[in-house]
Amino acid sequence: MKNVYTAESIHEIQNIIQETQPRSSLLLKIRYFFIRSKIIFLNIILSVLEFFLFKQGVPKQDEIKTIVVYSVGILGDNAVRLPAIFTLKKAYPASKIIVINKYQNWNPKVPQQLFESVSYIDRVILVKDNPVQKKGISFIYDDEQTKDLECDLFINLSPLGPRGWLGAVIREMLLAKKLKAKYAFGFKMYSLLGLKDIQNIKHLISNLNYPRLAEEILKKLHLSIDYTDQVFSKNDEASKSVDLKLKDVGVLDKYAILHPGGTLVCQRWPASRYAEIAIFLDEQYGLKSIITGVESESEIANEVVERSKGSAFSLAGKTSLLETIALIQKAQITISNDTGMLHLSSVQNVPTIGIFGSRDTPLWWFPIGEKKSVIIGFSKDSYRYLDGNIITDLLSIEIADLKHLINKMYADHITKQPYRE
Repeated sequence: MKNVYTAESIHEIQNIIQETQPRSSLLLKIRYFFIRSKIIFLNIILSVLEFFLFKQGVPKQDEIKTIVVYSVGILGDNAVRLPAIFTLKKAYPASKIIVINKYQNWNPKVPQQLFESVSYIDRVILVKDNPVQKKGISFIYDDEQTKDLECDLFINLSPLGPRGWLGAVIREMLLAKKLKAKYAFGFKMYSLLGLKDIQNIKHLISNLNYPRLAEEILKKLHLSIDYTDQVFSKNDEASKSVDLKLKDVGVLDKYAILHPGGTLVCQRWPASRYAEIAIFLDEQYGLKSIITGVESESEIANEVVERSKGSAFSLAGKTSLLETIALIQKAQITISNDTGMLHLSSVQNVPTIGIFGSRDTPLWWFPIGEKKSVIIGFSKDSYRYLDGNIITDLLSIEIADLKHLINKMYADHITKQPYRE
């Protein structure tokens, strides 16, 4: 089997999945059939509940005074939701948009700063868990943070349905009802929890692309998302601050962004290889590289800098989220592991390359935007759906592979000259 693939579109990703799909036994195929049947059955039940709880059809502009968007996650999960929220604001310009974000055990400051950085979101409510909780055979509603909040339209952008958590989807539907939503959309199952016994065909159960989850939901409102829209406006204060920080490290001209960190070890292409890419960008295109990351990733960033022979400089842990957004806006190209930084860049239509391993299917987190490419490394085990320290798949991506993709990206989106191999 070929070990390294590149893709610029969902269609290409789907072809790659077909090519890399391991053979399934008859038993697994039967199991797959019953899982798909159960998902269809559960969605019928959810549709019936939705029919009785909410109004049907497409609401008119004058019916919608307040929109609540429910989301889950921190940086990347929420960055990819911004084009959909921006689309809602364009469709219902007089409406107030309120985001309820479930941050779970992560840092709530990150989604708060992200949502508060855009003018089309009027209010952000952060909750550690859904205010609707199951207790015994009944549900209780903790309205401490949502007291007096009511809405006309509820848009559920939670990824918990796609991940197969039926209980969470029902509670999200009940939350919409508690907020007295007249219209509510986004309650659907795409997978099931507890599929460990069919790991090698798990990607066939759910073929959803998480960043594009909102497309299907907004179609019910007859809305389409324009991914060329600029979802972040320029922040002059953050831009000036970034200029000073770039000046401090000696970067006065065009630059690239490299993001070698990641929450999980299995997401991290080696820092030594990122250093070689920094040298290549400097020698080939005259681009110094700015290494980004949170403070805990400073060690990885410093390793890249030390190995780069003066071609890279670290701002890891030295920029706020607003400054990071401004830093991306000024960059020529971003190269990132499969992390939130990848999506924060691609959603702004900065030329962006994502580096993926086979921890899970690349379809699930293939980025949005108009100027993106991904490079995917596979190991002999194909999709493993496990975290941990295994990077065999990432090691199959050689420096030469990424250089080739950078040259093509540069030709297609920066110099706009035909690329000849």
